[in-house]
Amino acid sequence: LTTSFFDSIRLLGGGNSEWALSRDNADYARESMWADGSFSDYSLVNLNDGSRKVIAKNFNAGRLDASPSGKFLIWFDNNDNNWYTYNIASGEKVNLTAKAGVAFYTEDDAIHLENDQAVLIIDRYDVWKFAPDGSKAENLTGGVGRQTHNRFRTMDLRIDKRTDNERRSGVVNPFKAKDELFLSLINEDDKKNGYGRLNL
Repeated sequence: LTTSFFDSIRLLGGGNSEWALSRDNADYARESMWADGSFSDYSLVNLNDGSRKVIAKNFNAGRLDASPSGKFLIWFDNNDNNWYTYNIASGEKVNLTAKAGVAFYTEDDAIHLENDQAVLIIDRYDVWKFAPDGSKAENLTGGVGRQTHNRFRTMDLRIDKRTDNERRSGVVNPFKAKDELFLSLINEDDKKNGYGRLNL
């Protein structure tokens, strides 16, 4: 499935997808020793016949993850500081955060809801909920973080029952649509900090 010593393969959807994700930095390994950023070529590799579908070349992604079902890829682009999704079936790429009206400068983990219903992403202050196809965006904390200068961060307090093999094969532990999400927060002005919870 790989094309070089530098090519790494990740299974998608717990190994149930016909596709795997290839990240190959063979052409940029030497340059990366002094360059600002980590550049790679990303492709989807078909597990049935080894054929490849190129997603991006010479790409500087902060994070690149797969949705729980393996239908979408999601990443933070270090060049324009936006989050994107890629629909594996259709090949459609969508900028999730450009129209939100606020800057997304962090590449914190994106949190997935089950059945690819949504992905939760944090701007500097607030928690947002995006449909992976870009059709809907909602500020779950209602802009309170930005108004009060409280920086919310998500906390996953659930016990992770995945085995090592499940983690390696791309099994994701998504939240359910009605789960409660715990938050930590710190105020930028007075440095007071605490915790909160959010009903999804």
